[in-house]
Amino acid sequence: MHRTICLLSLVLFAACSKHSTKGNSTGGSTTTDYTTVTYEGTATLSTQSRYMGCAAAAGSKILIAGGATPGVTNFPDSVYIYDSVTQKWTAAVLAEKHALAAASGGGGKIVVAGGQDNLNQPSKVADIYDVTSGAWSSAALSAPRMLLAGASAGDYILFAGGYNKNAATPQSVSDVVDLYNTATGAWTTATLSLGRQQLAAAGADTKIVFAGGAVIATPQDTVTAAIDIFDTKTTLWMTARLSQARSNPVAAAAGDKIVFAGGYTAGNTYSNIMDIYDAKTGSWTTTYMPTAVQYTTAVGVGNLILLAGGNDANGLHQTVDVYDTNTGKWLTASSLALPGLPVGASLGAHALFYGGIGSSSEHLTVEWYQAGY
Repeated sequence: MHRTICLLSLVLFAACSKHSTKGNSTGGSTTTDYTTVTYEGTATLSTQSRYMGCAAAAGSKILIAGGATPGVTNFPDSVYIYDSVTQKWTAAVLAEKHALAAASGGGGKIVVAGGQDNLNQPSKVADIYDVTSGAWSSAALSAPRMLLAGASAGDYILFAGGYNKNAATPQSVSDVVDLYNTATGAWTTATLSLGRQQLAAAGADTKIVFAGGAVIATPQDTVTAAIDIFDTKTTLWMTARLSQARSNPVAAAAGDKIVFAGGYTAGNTYSNIMDIYDAKTGSWTTTYMPTAVQYTTAVGVGNLILLAGGNDANGLHQTVDVYDTNTGKWLTASSLALPGLPVGASLGAHALFYGGIGSSSEHLTVEWYQAGY
């Protein structure tokens, strides 16, 4: 059962009250000419720390959901929702407690799907939040799984791949795609060209792209360069290949560009490769990140891609690297106040990063960034 709660004792950094909604507020902004990224400050959402959560945006809302709390076996079921119109946070409750879920927003909806439940089993629950009415509803994926990926474009939100301990597919990885049509409310299914977990996904223009992943149940074993592309206009699928096979890449969209960055390679090393897909032309290019990382978080803001946190060769990565899709150049931004493995989302010119692995205090903080000129 879903419940919505007002957060009365929220601690916010003063700068966070200045958020606007310039650009596309679904987390993949329309192309602009941002040239700077400024650190805005922090917010504390709860006294309960967490990691392995998920985040997404649609309309004027950013939603942060689920996860795990260090040293606590019972997963939190709390959801935090930021409204850029009222400039306030509220809280709600998921239908099921879970971590390692996927979230994506589009078409006026944000969906949190799958994950690992409190019994350490894959989940098939999908929580659907209507950003206009604030109403919640529930649905079910066609198969339970964790470590799946979600993305949206047009009227579609897709969830694909993942790990299912009870699956009949080889090595318990899934090739299932669940397609949610936000206009009709209908769910349908499809299949990936290759079953895999720990893949990445993002959408731009009329394309939703799933790339990389691990084809058996541990990321250091067999990784893949497989790419599956869904066209929301024709509802047809295409395939391609990353320039380097890897699991745990991250993905984000900026304008018509989708990037797939970092990850874990077949040689048991972190990757510094970033593959870039142009959703308008269908072309692929490749560039190199400043640092080889995995478990980083990617967020698109206008023409910029922000890559925050993760693991590098020295441990937890604190840097926020910024890639300009217009110029192909890297920019600098203030590092995260606390290193970790956060989740992220964007709304207009603003991006947030929340949670991660480190000391417990690190998991409490939302860190805000703003793109400018």
